[in-house]
Amino acid sequence: MIIQELCNIFFCEANWYFSAIDKFYFDQAHRHWLRSWDPSPTAVGQQASANSLCFPALLFQVLAIAVQFVPPNSAVEETTRRPNAPSLDELSKLFSDNGERVLGTIGRHVQALTAVQADLMRCAWLKNCGRGSESWYALGNAVRQAQDQRLHLEPSPWQTTDQKEELERAWYHEHRRRLWATLFTWESHMALQLGRPRMINAADCTVKTPIDSDFPEHPSRTILATPATNEKPSFYTSSLVKHYFAQHIHKLMSLGALKPGFGDYSTIQSVHAEISQFLNGLPSTMRPDGPDRSWDSQYPDFVKHRLNISIVSNSFLLALHKPHVVQHVQSSELAVSAAIGVLNDTQLLFEETNPHQYKIYTVCFYLVDAGLLLAAMLARLPGLDQIKSHAITTLQRAVLTLSKLKEKNHVAVAGEAALQHCLQRLGCSAKITEVEQQHTDDHLPTTVATRIETAGQYEGSLPAVDESALITPASSVPQTQPESAFDQWRLEGPDIFGQIMDDEAWTASWLEQMNSISSMSFDFDEDGLEWNTGSSTALSA
Repeated sequence: MIIQELCNIFFCEANWYFSAIDKFYFDQAHRHWLRSWDPSPTAVGQQASANSLCFPALLFQVLAIAVQFVPPNSAVEETTRRPNAPSLDELSKLFSDNGERVLGTIGRHVQALTAVQADLMRCAWLKNCGRGSESWYALGNAVRQAQDQRLHLEPSPWQTTDQKEELERAWYHEHRRRLWATLFTWESHMALQLGRPRMINAADCTVKTPIDSDFPEHPSRTILATPATNEKPSFYTSSLVKHYFAQHIHKLMSLGALKPGFGDYSTIQSVHAEISQFLNGLPSTMRPDGPDRSWDSQYPDFVKHRLNISIVSNSFLLALHKPHVVQHVQSSELAVSAAIGVLNDTQLLFEETNPHQYKIYTVCFYLVDAGLLLAAMLARLPGLDQIKSHAITTLQRAVLTLSKLKEKNHVAVAGEAALQHCLQRLGCSAKITEVEQQHTDDHLPTTVATRIETAGQYEGSLPAVDESALITPASSVPQTQPESAFDQWRLEGPDIFGQIMDDEAWTASWLEQMNSISSMSFDFDEDGLEWNTGSSTALSA
């Protein structure tokens, strides 16, 4: 059955990153929904639950994402090769749009976890398509429904003498906590990257942080506990790391610490120290630096989860220090090193990713965001000559990676052109030889732990910078007749090097590139394809 195959594809190929749908409860909701169609006399007249009523909306979104990750030579792919059959992209869009119509028809006032999950998966699907503004609105729908269902509040204690019932209820509440943790994490990161107001007030949330444990196949027979030292480690660690950084984002945004001119630099250093302690305390299998690899051969996905943790950690460090690179030498060095770390880790994640998984937004967005920031800092900040050659090589590798992604990832088209433009402005070629691709610079600290250990060794502020001397004149860039709107942006578009310290201008410059390619790279209806003035690049949930 095609539907079952697609559901299996979703949980095997996509949900390792999202960690947004617990398979046990999805399968349970699926069975309940199928029974609601039972024509037998005992079933007639029974009212479907709210979860069953909204389940088709969730199912459509899961199918839509699954189609984006269909492995080659699968039954689904064979179906699309028939005469007049829709392409995989068209089929994916059809599924997702139908799911949106179902939920719109029922109404989001219906209190159902499946409705929350449907909007969350719609958000993920839109991100994979590069439709950033719409994904923010979809996430907003999910957050408001979740708040209406009190997912942000810890449930009251309960008492029962039935052990099976107690375990089932404990895991069900854990299921709700994990759904809220995912919403909180995505909303925090999107608020940071998009420059949008936060929809969640952390002070309103009393719900506990989920435990570090994979969701069991049989909750009624499983104790709610973290794995023992001799047991398989948890994949859920990577989700908890993202949740940890989301909590820091809320605190730092409330303090105004992620804006230029923040007066208390000791807060930035203190956060650095706390991050170091947190990462060193992760389970050994999941530590980005010096991990225990003994489980990798049996569970290869641990490699991807570790890389994901490292990318998120580096990206947070980059966001932490970016506003302060002009005032503090320490921040400029750590921001550049963090950007290189993001690019290197993302390159490794790309190598661990199968071609049919290239649509996932993580690889592309982190790659482009860190690449643009790195290029801008190389252009504007002094004192970076020692690492410039290594940084340029890293940017060239990023361009090469994006060139491989662009056939299946629409945003990679814009990202590749943008980074090529940056390298031209730096007076460098965008191409890289095979020898250069294999080159690594051992003297530069690119691991998270090393960057944190070097924090605090530098004092003082950067001197005044003659920006005009640091930016390659536009006249030095080979001028060709632009073939498209994006080519016009590439040759004449926003000077990102002059805007790196201005958050609003930085956001606007990346939006221009996104707006330039959306209609070119997506052949479907034009509604919602452009990214409006509130969006940015790194939708890093």
